[in-house]
Formats: sequence, structure tokens, C-alpha cells
Amino acid sequence: MVRKKDLLIVLGVLLVAAAFIGASFLFGERNASLMQTGAEQVVRIYVGSDLYATVPLGEPQEIRVEQENGCVNVVAVTEDGAYMKSSSCDNQLCVQQGMVTLENWQLRMLGRQIICLPNQVVVEIASQTQSVPQGDQPDV
Repeated sequence: MVRKKDLLIVLGVLLVAAAFIGASFLFGERNASLMQTGAEQVVRIYVGSDLYATVPLGEPQEIRVEQENGCVNVVAVTEDGAYMKSSSCDNQLCVQQGMVTLENWQLRMLGRQIICLPNQVVVEIASQTQSVPQGDQPDV
């Protein structure tokens, strides 16, 4: 026998699930517009809230980010993405985050970004035409 209390719990869970699905469609569509088709894609590297470097996606290279405090990160840029090759941080979570690409960024927990919190380094892929408004840089 189904009690009213059980029915209310099931309906509450379904309502919360529907809200999450709706939010993912809403925010997923918003994020999809950030990666404009036809625009040149770039990799932006931030140290703290300062833009450290912008490099075109598709020109394989490694960028060594050395800070005055001795922190070092090496960012590898490939044909279709970027990844944190190495870091001087203790936990190595940024290295374990793997590659962010034009194909997988929507499936990643951090979206278009790789974050090294101990060293305050953020790597993101973006459209070259997408400007970086003041106050919209990553806060690490």
C-alpha cells in the first residue's frame, strides 16, 4: 500500500531531478554559445587574476609558467586542447584533470578550465573573439 508520505517523497525527488535537468539544459546552452564556431580558439593562462599568456589552439607547444614564489606549472597545448603537463604543487590534482578539448569541455566537471589551486594557475580554452571583461577573470 502506498502511503501519502511515500508519494510526497517520490514526487519531491522527481521535482528536484527535473529542476537539475532543466538547469543543465539552460546553462549548457549558455556555455555552448561561449565556444563560437568558426572563431579562432585560444588557450588562456591566468596566474591569480592576471592574464599570463594567450596562445592559439592548434599550434602545439609547452608554456612554462614560473612564479616569483618558486611555483612552476607546465601547460601543454595540442592541436585540439590543452592539459597541465606538470606542476610543482603537492597534490597534482591539476595534472590529473587531464586534457580539456573542444570536444570534451561540456562533459568535464570544470568545463573549459583546468585549475591548479595551490599555485593559483588557471588554464582555459575560449574563442579569440570572446573578450575578457574586467572582473570576469578567474579568482583563485
